[in-house]
Amino acid sequence: MKNTYHVIVSLALLIIGSAEAKLPRLTRNEIAHKVDCRDEICVGMVKRHLIRDLKGCQIDPESVANTPQLAGAAGINEVRVHGRSAFLGFVPAPYRYHMTLTPSGGVLIQANVYFTNHAKLDADTMNSMQEKLDLAAAKWTQYNPYGFPLQFKFVLTTKRSEADVKAKLLVGKYTRGPYFSFWTTEWSSDIISHEMGHVMGLDDEYSNTPFPGLTRCDRESIMCIWDRPFPYHYYLITRRMLCTL
Repeated sequence: MKNTYHVIVSLALLIIGSAEAKLPRLTRNEIAHKVDCRDEICVGMVKRHLIRDLKGCQIDPESVANTPQLAGAAGINEVRVHGRSAFLGFVPAPYRYHMTLTPSGGVLIQANVYFTNHAKLDADTMNSMQEKLDLAAAKWTQYNPYGFPLQFKFVLTTKRSEADVKAKLLVGKYTRGPYFSFWTTEWSSDIISHEMGHVMGLDDEYSNTPFPGLTRCDRESIMCIWDRPFPYHYYLITRRMLCTL
């Protein structure tokens, strides 16, 4: 029994010590070949995202796979992430969201959406947009590649101070954004999944146009033609909880 106690204590100290030390940083090329990429298009997109994140943070993917343990050992229970990404390669667009450790040993990622004209929108419109946000969050939760629970939650708020993204909502008119200026009731939940990727710091993967005939990215990627998230998207978003270590 005494030996078991010492083993547990030693393991705990090892985890705490590793969290307090600087986590391994890798080159963009090393990260791109270490995340779960299925082809060279994926490798290229990982590098592109890392280059366009103006705040950096190139933590080893193996560390990110243990985010709850490392963050918890370091006393990090909540992080308010914010920064700027080179949207379409040149516009320094904002990203912002919250990350919180959960009692189940996982991570909750939440982003709040604020419509600047919300006072003029009726309840049905607001409820419809929240339903689409719920579906978008469910999609991001569904494809979690990690061994710990990773939940996404996208919430409409009428308090400007709570906003992670602010935009005007167009009713019955189509727009392609940008996500920090205009939204529309015509967007499907799949498009909103893509737009919330921007809110969480991801860039478009197509070459200046969303039309399929001109894309140069994997059309199954949520940041290409709005299909689904890939493992590297989760790495890019989740790593930021450990960026201060």
